[in-house]
Amino acid sequence: MVIGSRSKSRFERRSLARQRRVERRLDQVQSAKKGRHAGGARGVARAARSLSGKARLALFIGSLLLGIGVARAVTAMVVSWWNDTPAVVTAVAVQGTTRLTPAEVALSIGLSRGHAIDDFVPAQLAEDLAAHPWIRSARVAVLPTGTVILDVEERRPRAVLERPDAAGIFIDADGVAFAEVREQDYAEALRLPALSAPGRDPRLGVESDAQDLERAPAAVEAVDLTEALTLLDHLDRLALPGLAQAELPHRGLVLALPGREASRGWVLRCAGNTRTGTAVILGDGPAAAVGERLDRLERLLSAGLRELDRTKEIDLRFAGQAVLRTEGTSG
Repeated sequence: MVIGSRSKSRFERRSLARQRRVERRLDQVQSAKKGRHAGGARGVARAARSLSGKARLALFIGSLLLGIGVARAVTAMVVSWWNDTPAVVTAVAVQGTTRLTPAEVALSIGLSRGHAIDDFVPAQLAEDLAAHPWIRSARVAVLPTGTVILDVEERRPRAVLERPDAAGIFIDADGVAFAEVREQDYAEALRLPALSAPGRDPRLGVESDAQDLERAPAAVEAVDLTEALTLLDHLDRLALPGLAQAELPHRGLVLALPGREASRGWVLRCAGNTRTGTAVILGDGPAAAVGERLDRLERLLSAGLRELDRTKEIDLRFAGQAVLRTEGTSG
């Protein structure tokens, strides 16, 4: 009995040892599987770090050469596309116009579809466009598709220079007299402030002086029209009761440019008077001084003097006073 018990005990111990070995083996297999998932990235990093310096340099040079090859292929495609630009104008696009039509702009420089692109230079086209009376500035661009873009800035009329024996001329905000008033422009021209050459305008009921008319072109050239625009702006802010009439063209007011010789200077001619028209002599001087005389004129008219009903001429050239002249008097 004793011998049997000892044999059985040895057998049990060996079985338990084998069981523990199997369990340890299973634990090792499971740990290895988890390590492969979690350590994959670290393994790659360790592999990269294990590369020698020469290997890393070779990898960099290979990547660089690949990038250069791709860039050359793309550049070749762009150059090929650019070289395929049509030899003629396929379309003309005009932008920036309100008064002029796209056809008028293109035809003013003789540009149309089918025009050989090599026959013109964009900078020269822009210069030719700017020579048009209604175009202040222009830019030209040619697209690879053969489309020519004309980007223009039109002039905006600010006033009208009236001439007794010819059509009026529009003046822009830069003081440039640029285009004659055509029949279709009359409505717009009548709403703008008006300038005139020296002399009395027959349309205001008074005959022009022949000598004044002879001097008119020279007088216009001698005057800075930007100064005239400054005075017109000042004039627009004044009511001038009895002279300015809102229902009349130019409010019934025309500012005459000063003559070349020493004379009466700026003269405001008025059609609002019920008789023959009144002339207001403003004299020479800078725009600020003439503007002060216009302010004095408004104060005078607002006083309601009865003498003004018979006044043919108001002379404001004298500081602090106004000289009123009636029919038959001379100054």
